[in-house]
Amino acid sequence: MMRTTMRTHGPELGGRPVTVRIVVVDKEMFHVKPSETGVRLSLAELQARIEATFGERDRTRGVDGTFRWWVEEVGEVAKALRRRDPGELEHELGDALAWLTSVANLVGVDLERAAERFADGCPRCGRSPCDCPGG
Repeated sequence: MMRTTMRTHGPELGGRPVTVRIVVVDKEMFHVKPSETGVRLSLAELQARIEATFGERDRTRGVDGTFRWWVEEVGEVAKALRRRDPGELEHELGDALAWLTSVANLVGVDLERAAERFADGCPRCGRSPCDCPGG
């Protein structure tokens, strides 16, 4: 089951209203338990949190080094997929997302803006679910 809702954030996110599409996928499909804290972050909030927490270290490491850490985490995701361990998979996907966010911060990419191309479904065919030949 998938549910989509829209929420508008006001001036607290950089002084301009931002509409965020929130897609909730039934986690039971993947047998992954939700965060124990229950805290949810938008992509903009995640980028701000990662910058505040790791930005200085990321800048010291540089784009290349941070990118390599992200690639290593993607490898960890692959291992978790092979092991079919839902807890490990959630952990490793979170790590990979955090490192991807660090890379985006270093190169000045706004992830919400980057994700906008998927707001109406497939960026090629414009449909949801995707109707492109060959999937």
